[in-house]
Amino acid sequence: DWDGWCGAQDSTAVAWHPPHVGLGPKTVADERNAQIHFTKTYQVLSEAIEKHPGAFKDKMAFLDLGCAPGGFSQRMLEELGPMGHG
Repeated sequence: DWDGWCGAQDSTAVAWHPPHVGLGPKTVADERNAQIHFTKTYQVLSEAIEKHPGAFKDKMAFLDLGCAPGGFSQRMLEELGPMGHG
């Protein structure tokens, strides 16, 4: 169950190493920033769904361009359920 982390302990430590060079966060600080961004985008879509539930009703698929780190996609997949595709 390797998760890509290589003993990263601080904001200067290299978090990902070969064969995953170029993928994912490079440092612990990058990972933290990605987590913050994910949480914010997830919450924004949750608020939109709450305010405009009809806009998302009976949808089974969506396209999320520029989806990193995936907060919108994760929230939409939860909303669509097991038959949804993103």
